[in-house]
Amino acid sequence: MKKRTCLLVVMGLAFMFAAIPGVTEESMYTAFEKACAASSSETATPELVQQKVNEACSLLQAKGLEEGFSMLRDPANGFAFAGTYVWVHDMRTVMLMHPIKKGLEDRNLTGLKDQTGKRFMAQMGLAVMKNGNGWVSYFWPKPGEKKASQKVSFAKKCTVNGKDVVVCAGTYDISIDDLEAKGFSVQ
Repeated sequence: MKKRTCLLVVMGLAFMFAAIPGVTEESMYTAFEKACAASSSETATPELVQQKVNEACSLLQAKGLEEGFSMLRDPANGFAFAGTYVWVHDMRTVMLMHPIKKGLEDRNLTGLKDQTGKRFMAQMGLAVMKNGNGWVSYFWPKPGEKKASQKVSFAKKCTVNGKDVVVCAGTYDISIDDLEAKGFSVQ
């Protein structure tokens, strides 16, 4: 219960900061990261990850990219969940919206590699082009941490105002074997 209270406080602070003149964009990214970390006692099941990706896709389709991205970045809207978050890139793996790492935005991440040398963003792009969606495993730091951990992410193609984008979220809470045992294919 303490973690939920902490999450609600962080989300409330982020909402309040958004309305205060002079609050930096950087502080909003930090608040989102803290909201993710505060929610880490919940488990990001594959079903929950897919649900959040589907909700984000629906939100973007209803609101458009600009307003939708603003809503996805606001931790009060539920996209900082179970120790993770939703992000969006285009079909060429140019990051369009990342709620924690602003420095990734507007960068082509096709060549981004994890510690094993896996080009995981390219893998997400291939999965989406081939099947419309897919799961990809790689190493990435948990929100609030520096050291990379095993992460498995779901990527889904979403068409917003005639533009194809890739909506993604991942989990650090389930192994590749467990995911595959549930019938999910992982690249």
